Amino acid sequence: MLRWTFSVVLAACVLGASPGAWAEDKGEVALDTIVVTAEKREENVQEVPASISVLSEFAIENAGVNSVESLSHQIPNFTFSGWGANSHNFAFMRGIGAVKHEPAVGFQVDGVGYSDLGMFNYPLFDLERIEVLRGPQGTLYGRNTLAGVVNIITKKPDNELSATLNAGAGNHGLLESSAQVNAPIVRDKLFLRVSGFAKGRDGYQENTAFGFLGKEGDHFNGRGARMRMAFLPTEDLEVSLNLDGQTQRTGAYPLRRMTPWAAAGLPADEPWTYSHNFESKAESDLWGTSLNIDWDLPFARLTSISAYRSWDNLEINDQDFSPLDITHFRKDIDSRQYSQELRLASPDDGSPFKWLGGLYLFKRDKTVDDTQFFDSQAALFGMTPGLSANTRGKFKDTSHALFGQVTRTFFDSLDFTAGLRYEHEKNILELSRGTSMSGADIRQAFTSRHESSGDALSPKFSVAWRTWEGVMPYVSAARGYRSGGFNHIAPSADKVRFNPEYSWNYELGVKSRWLEDRLLVNLAGYYITLDDQQLTFVMPEGSASTYVENAGSSTSRGVEVETMFKAFTGLDLNAGFALNKATFKTYADPTDGTDYKGKDLPLAPTYNYNLGVQYRAPSFRPISLMGREHKLNFFARADLVGMGRFYWDAANELRQSPYELVNFRVGLQSEHLDLYFWMKNAFDAEYQVVSLQRPNLPVFGQDGDPRTFGVALTLRF
Repeated sequence: MLRWTFSVVLAACVLGASPGAWAEDKGEVALDTIVVTAEKREENVQEVPASISVLSEFAIENAGVNSVESLSHQIPNFTFSGWGANSHNFAFMRGIGAVKHEPAVGFQVDGVGYSDLGMFNYPLFDLERIEVLRGPQGTLYGRNTLAGVVNIITKKPDNELSATLNAGAGNHGLLESSAQVNAPIVRDKLFLRVSGFAKGRDGYQENTAFGFLGKEGDHFNGRGARMRMAFLPTEDLEVSLNLDGQTQRTGAYPLRRMTPWAAAGLPADEPWTYSHNFESKAESDLWGTSLNIDWDLPFARLTSISAYRSWDNLEINDQDFSPLDITHFRKDIDSRQYSQELRLASPDDGSPFKWLGGLYLFKRDKTVDDTQFFDSQAALFGMTPGLSANTRGKFKDTSHALFGQVTRTFFDSLDFTAGLRYEHEKNILELSRGTSMSGADIRQAFTSRHESSGDALSPKFSVAWRTWEGVMPYVSAARGYRSGGFNHIAPSADKVRFNPEYSWNYELGVKSRWLEDRLLVNLAGYYITLDDQQLTFVMPEGSASTYVENAGSSTSRGVEVETMFKAFTGLDLNAGFALNKATFKTYADPTDGTDYKGKDLPLAPTYNYNLGVQYRAPSFRPISLMGREHKLNFFARADLVGMGRFYWDAANELRQSPYELVNFRVGLQSEHLDLYFWMKNAFDAEYQVVSLQRPNLPVFGQDGDPRTFGVALTLRF
């Protein structure tokens, strides 16, 4: 069915063009050159010896990318899903990632790293481009980037006075709007850009429990804003002040029973329904500021990035995920992070020797306050009604790093690169626990303190050979690591602390452009080793709480291909494909000793792919609107996203079958006005964004978004 769909779309695009389009455009149409800052300096992405995917401003808009999840649908070997609430996100690259505590994929916005997984799942808006780097990036980006980095670059203010208004509506009560204003305050010296959005919709999942019938558990209401001010006092100095914030109020944890609960006499729930006796919610606020300074000195470019970020998150949810009144849970997270990066980079003067070095400082204060409440029917399952148990962890993490990277070019075509980062970090946990009965303390709170520190080296090596114009094979090796830390909830005292996780990535690739720059083909093969791997386990007493423990080692190997093709003016195709095999090398379940050697790593798809077909052409006579002539272009785009089989657990018992999503965008475009109709998951494919099972309980899961559709209008002034 999907193959036929795309055959029809492709045929319509080709037949819609003039018969001589290829002949007329040959040698005149070419793919744009994309400049990235993936390695902390401006470079042509095709000359960076690493596996990097880039989406420009126009690609982001045309594909309808407005979240990290929709971004992952455009990137091979990158999977991302958010479930339950904002604090729960799965971010994986090449089969490597994290579901709790420290991330394995780095997330940066305008050079500032976001330290918590819960900070990732916020709407994206007003962007210049997105760079996705696969493989360890520890040398230049530091801790918690052993799988890769998502690098977000927002739009800069400039001399042009302009404004944009966007509005949209869709099914499930969707209403959204956004605006951007760019203004020069002092021409050529001082610029300001302000942007913001608001979005609300009903939920996709319906609660069928008595008393809650018709309520929707994943409704969304959010808004955000960003201000960027740039000051150019001289030609050699640029100062940028950034301030941004977002807030969300949502329903939470609409997990359904995917299998019957025999002990409670409850059947399985139908797709996109669930039955809970408690209305869950999540409230999240994220904001931050940064000061960026770029100063071109006679011998180097000096860059300083000073940043502060704040994240507050509250969740209250039904923890038994059933219509029974057994237990509910409250989690409060209060996180503050401070960072400072200073670096010097050699000037772009055509020298065969390029270098970069810097210093990085980081501090985070984070409090996690968890309380489990046992409700009126708790006694049916051996619990005490009215009892509540509280665990509070105060985390204090600091790190400092020195890093550097050099590239030497020989014979004008052979690049040797070497880099090294030394990082020292210190982690402190202050832990308190207590219980109460109907609000009154019944025992003294227990308090303890845990402290650890350590060092890590993250080297990197690569060789790239520009064999002939447009073709560059390369080979690289890099080490990455994920920070160790503490579990504030753990089954025993010896499992409170867990150690860092380390990886080595060996990669062989080639980047190429063909057919007079109409066709881009990038290919990479990799082999990754993971040691002291951090895995997430469910608490043995059967609660929904989890903890992290180092458990064995594993390997991940595979290939990924990306291609873009501009057939003729107006017709663009892009595709990505990845094969991946990630398995345990050594691992025995710490609870029962089961040997999982050779099992697939959780959340590591065997393959994923994306295919986009886009056509744009003049179709209508100009129309008059708001006193202006608008020359309209017809625009059509179809995207196919495929995900291979993977497992949710280390035992490979909870399986997600392969699935495919189809998205469409059709409309009219002009210089000042755009009007689109869009549809996502057009064929209503069923899949899960999470699936889990606790001892003696059914399998619970949360369904992915069903078919959604709507219209969007853009006005530019």
